[in-house]
Amino acid sequence: MITRPGRLVVQCHDDPDPDALASGLLVCRFGEYFNRKIEFIYSGNNPISKSNAIKMVELLGIEIRYVAENELKDQVPADILLLVDCRTGQKNVKPYPYKEIAVIDHHTIKGEYDAPGLCDIRPQVGSCVAIIWNLVQQCNNSRGMPLGVSDLEAYPGRHYLGTALYYGLFMDTNGFGFGSNLDKRLKNHLEKHQSFDSHIFNKLSRKKYSLDEMFQIAKIETGAIKDTYHVFKLPDKSDYDSIDSGSYYPFVRKDLSFLICCGEICSNSVLGQIADDLISADDIDLCVAYAITPAGDLRISVRSHVDYVSAADLAYYITDCHGGGHSVKAGGTISTKEHPELRDTLAGPANVRKYLTARIHDYLDIYKIIDTAPLDGTFIDKYYGNEILNYCKKDNLRLGFVFTADIIRDEGLDHNTHFQLDLKQDWGDNISVHKAEMQFIEDIDRDKVIMIGIDGRIYPLTMVQFLNSYQPTEEAFYDRECKGPELVSSDTGESYDIIRYAKACYSKKSDPVRAVKTHTQAYKLRSGWGRRFYISSRPGDYIVAGQGEYDIWPVDGELFDKLYDRV
Repeated sequence: MITRPGRLVVQCHDDPDPDALASGLLVCRFGEYFNRKIEFIYSGNNPISKSNAIKMVELLGIEIRYVAENELKDQVPADILLLVDCRTGQKNVKPYPYKEIAVIDHHTIKGEYDAPGLCDIRPQVGSCVAIIWNLVQQCNNSRGMPLGVSDLEAYPGRHYLGTALYYGLFMDTNGFGFGSNLDKRLKNHLEKHQSFDSHIFNKLSRKKYSLDEMFQIAKIETGAIKDTYHVFKLPDKSDYDSIDSGSYYPFVRKDLSFLICCGEICSNSVLGQIADDLISADDIDLCVAYAITPAGDLRISVRSHVDYVSAADLAYYITDCHGGGHSVKAGGTISTKEHPELRDTLAGPANVRKYLTARIHDYLDIYKIIDTAPLDGTFIDKYYGNEILNYCKKDNLRLGFVFTADIIRDEGLDHNTHFQLDLKQDWGDNISVHKAEMQFIEDIDRDKVIMIGIDGRIYPLTMVQFLNSYQPTEEAFYDRECKGPELVSSDTGESYDIIRYAKACYSKKSDPVRAVKTHTQAYKLRSGWGRRFYISSRPGDYIVAGQGEYDIWPVDGELFDKLYDRV
């Protein structure tokens, strides 16, 4: 159908939902891959009314045209009309004029249905977009083209299509609560290849309550919230920090709102529930709920829906190293016994709000936040130009590695098990971690390799990255017993010690890389080394650009000379 000549129009049902929008967008992007222009339309008495669908169209730039029902008769017929997430005969679709019609749908057929010749209806599948992705894969296989969702993106590195598919699937499977094997395969593909934007997904998937409504819910649920909250809006989208790079560019998202809420004296779990409720409010990106203890200490609970702000990192910063947790949930305490100079600063809600606001602003101002993917390795050229030098990684460096698949096999775990790597504790000289935000390394699956660097710092690699750069051995990495971090199953909470699985590997002589020392600027970079999170660098660190697509990463300034030689 995609390669047949003639005008192809894709139509979804009236007042489309996220699954319908994602389905039509996927067909259009697949057609564009073959240089086929496809029109995407919907009809009905009124334009889209669902708030989440409106926001989805806006945030993901979905080009869909509304054709009013009374204007359909005046349209030039399509050579082929493809109905997605709907079919002829339904009350919620008024077909565009056509010469030939096709249907892809997943809704149950009631009664008799005169199906057209081109028809694929699978009621057992939870979403229409999963059916279309299955058809795309079948077409790929027949042509010998192993395309992924990222290959069909209109703008490389943006993940708008992937986010649309992930959100459409999320909505039609009740938050991934049910679905067929096709639904699960699409979900696994998007997660494995990090093919969606978690920041936009969080904006779309949060509860559709106003802040006032969520405030009342939090009061009812906890009984421990005061009648005050304050929202602070950072500069709007006109204040993006961008780098001109032709048709697309990375940018700093500064259009975020953060909320500071005062709770009564309460337990950590209640304070956390307050933060959980309030971060669910529409258009709130960061939330800090706080309470002052009888001793005058400040307890905070932090929640983040911003991909470049780790809740753990922010809590760590606010509390001066006495906080931590996960990327989206964290907490901490400021002890006035340890910090007597803050006793007056933390006296009273107005002072606390002023203090927290200043700390949040300071944290956000530390970093220049860049999504490097659209720029590839040219990111450092844009910023540093003549300061860039060529280097080559030293060969035969001894590092440690753990194949996650070995743990899954030896422990008898399910193939699809995902882990978090718990690095909260201090493991002395054996293991360390570069940044507070990496106290948990999240979403580790069987295809990941856990690396232990020459200084004991831990970071994940994909199997391809590992095999391209290192030669594995069967040699034990540690020659003595020691304690270390654990992999924690995201499903069961069971922990598995990685130290006994650690083996030695040796670095291969690498292709030349380009690198530059940052001197005074700290960065948060998102690149091909971790599409779903940002990696921090400090002033004095090096930014290194490799040969591969989106291949860019920071290296600790104190380690750089131990790892690389000038060429």
